[in-house]
Amino acid sequence: MLDGQLADTRSVIESWDESIRAQKALLAVGETTVDEVEQAEASRLEAEARLEELTNECMMAENALCSVLGRPSGHIARDSFSSAAFQVPASIPLHALASRPDVRQAEAVLKTAFYLTNAARAAFYPSITISAFLGRNGNKDEGDVFNTMSVRKLLGELTAPIFARGRLKADLRKAKAEQEEALIAFQQALLDAGKEVNDALSTQQYAQKTIRLNEQQIEKLTHVVEASEVRMKYDSEVNYLQVLLARQSLLDVKLALHANRFALVEATIQLYKALGGAAD
Repeated sequence: MLDGQLADTRSVIESWDESIRAQKALLAVGETTVDEVEQAEASRLEAEARLEELTNECMMAENALCSVLGRPSGHIARDSFSSAAFQVPASIPLHALASRPDVRQAEAVLKTAFYLTNAARAAFYPSITISAFLGRNGNKDEGDVFNTMSVRKLLGELTAPIFARGRLKADLRKAKAEQEEALIAFQQALLDAGKEVNDALSTQQYAQKTIRLNEQQIEKLTHVVEASEVRMKYDSEVNYLQVLLARQSLLDVKLALHANRFALVEATIQLYKALGGAAD
């Protein structure tokens, strides 16, 4: 963004230089006034101040990036980017949210709560193992004693859930409540993730549409500036203020175009983050 704004501002300054030279030539033959020349010079100085401001911002951005990269401050070689290289999807499928850490965590909590509910429900049933133990040795008395002990143990396991039924019901209600809470948290995580994705998509689409409008404005304002300059040279009734206003409008739209291109890049990064780093 800053590189484009620097280039456009330099171009505006060059056009001001040409205009000032033309205005001074017109002043020499009495076709213009000193006020108009000074107004043009003041506009050039304003553009030059803006150029210095942008240069400083660009230098600070390079220094910050060098610090992140762990290298001494200095110039960073880079290429210009085109907004046409960014593909703006019309929609994102819901399963794309599965890569987000918060969604995965909420899903894991929901699964755990579901398993705990099933375990609490299964606790109502006795846990017994049926096996053929009768006649495993030839001693009848010993077998009777064994059978009696096994039956007592079996009865204890069968009746244990009955006596603990109140506690088991409370455990089941707690597990169901925790499962419902986990389900609500999972749904909210999906809603929050969907909102972030929607915001990023909306910003992308808005920036892309605004970029197209800015490009159309620049095309029309460029024609206005050229026509105003030609009319000023050959039509004494054309006020130089019209040229100044047209140039200022053109510069404003060019700067806005770069800002919207930067907004498109930021929205693309936000969409990638909103999808958990799994954007296609």
